Amino acid sequence: MRHFKLTTVISFCSLDARFLPFCIEAALKFSDEIIIPVCDHFYDGSPENLPLLNQIYLSYPNVKFVQFAYQKDKIYGVELEKSKEDLDWSRLWTASSRYLGYFFSSDPDYILFLDADEIIEPNLFLNWLDTLLEKPYELYLFLAYAYFRSPLYQSTQFQNTSLLAKRSCLDKQKLLLPDERLGLFDLHNGSKKKIALSSCSKPMVHHYSWSRTKEELLKKTKCWGHHFEKDWSNLIENEFKGSFSGKDFWSKSSYKTLEKPIHNVLSPPKFKRIATSLNHVRKIDYEMFYYLETKREFNL
Repeated sequence: MRHFKLTTVISFCSLDARFLPFCIEAALKFSDEIIIPVCDHFYDGSPENLPLLNQIYLSYPNVKFVQFAYQKDKIYGVELEKSKEDLDWSRLWTASSRYLGYFFSSDPDYILFLDADEIIEPNLFLNWLDTLLEKPYELYLFLAYAYFRSPLYQSTQFQNTSLLAKRSCLDKQKLLLPDERLGLFDLHNGSKKKIALSSCSKPMVHHYSWSRTKEELLKKTKCWGHHFEKDWSNLIENEFKGSFSGKDFWSKSSYKTLEKPIHNVLSPPKFKRIATSLNHVRKIDYEMFYYLETKREFNL
């Protein structure tokens, strides 16, 4: 029997809709609570697919959703005004989404921060969690299998992705960093483990961030936190002019071809209405959240 409480916070937008069922179904097997913050716009200011979001909400009544309103010059938890012209704008937006998940969590012992395109192998993770209290670390950064273009193309090199942290080691300043999870991990002065693997020394996470169509990748890279780092549109257009070369275009990592996908993430997602209400969805705007933060800070 487990003697600690685990909350999983999943960063999400509708561009990740077909990964989300896999991510949620896995997380339900090991989480005491799942919180999914989602903005009503993409971080470049373009409108979200609200009908699809509502369809998703009604499919998962056992998940807590936090829908937060887009502000063109403010980021939740960040007091200084920012605009999308600032280089750290969208990365802070992603970080603030995780901060919202942390803020609305129900006082867990640990928080696992996932992106919706990161799918955990639940049985391996459950076995790993069985000995968590025996481990001497406060933060864990997990290695993941990475995929490119197709769930059949798996990288031969692992990536750092998901983060598990003791809630007592987290605070607003650590969560609201432009370098996001890796920045939080690097900033932590306590005990931490950067290469967290299963008991059989294999990654427990499958990362499908780049397993998308050309159109999906063009939209993703337009509004993600690294949009300013490269000419993503040109790189993606050139990549999809031909068949896959066996290497990606940003890290030059090599990929092997699997016989069959571990998760069939290219299939259209199916959402079935289960909930009869949206009581599990909290909708907030910046002013409302500022009030809630102030109320908590001063114990009002």
